[in-house]
Amino acid sequence: MHNAYAATLGGRPSTASRDNRRVTVGKEIAFALARHRSAKDCPLSELIGFIAAVCTIAVTAGGAYTWLRGHALIVRVHDPNKNVEQDSLSVIDVADAMKRMAEDAERYQPDYIVGINRGGAIVGGWLAKQLQMEAPILLIVNADKPQDRRVVARLGRGGQLTGKIYLVDDAQRKGEHMREAVAYLNDKHPGLEIRRAVVLQMDVTHQGPESVAFRATRSEFRGFLTTNGSVALPWDPQRI
Repeated sequence: MHNAYAATLGGRPSTASRDNRRVTVGKEIAFALARHRSAKDCPLSELIGFIAAVCTIAVTAGGAYTWLRGHALIVRVHDPNKNVEQDSLSVIDVADAMKRMAEDAERYQPDYIVGINRGGAIVGGWLAKQLQMEAPILLIVNADKPQDRRVVARLGRGGQLTGKIYLVDDAQRKGEHMREAVAYLNDKHPGLEIRRAVVLQMDVTHQGPESVAFRATRSEFRGFLTTNGSVALPWDPQRI
């Protein structure tokens, strides 16, 4: 039997051949054990990976929400029929107010849109686009200057306005800019019909002579109303 086996292989297997066979078998056993161990550990590895991914997403989302909230992109949406108590307005609030302002302006059918720079330029430009009107006329108002130099107009239409004016600003705080703008329009262009509109109307108590001298009446259209002087718009310097 031994001789037959040796004859079949062409002689007795060498020591090196037997060692190579042992190495090959050892590798196959090690590979099989590794596959078995991997199959057993796979569900746990997948679970750990899933938990890690969820934690990463949660941390990232939390950081993004904090940043967005601080930049006025995501905050609680306010009810336009209620006083804004605390939170500043978000872009969602502004979009809602601008939509309602466009509807109010469309009912009014103005001949011109006039914006008080700078906030009124933003509001007036958007409004003119929605109503498919020409770009708004800008009034640069500085209530600290002498009476005859407080308002500079960028007319660009031959210098004369007639008919119905839709006068806009982003916010009316003490009201001196709106007051000076209305006074200028009535003085330079008699006979105008003026409707005032703001995104945010602020009824805030002021100390000293400003409480009387710089107090103007509320605008006819108000997107939101607040009695809190810290309420701001998304583009206000303290929000950026």
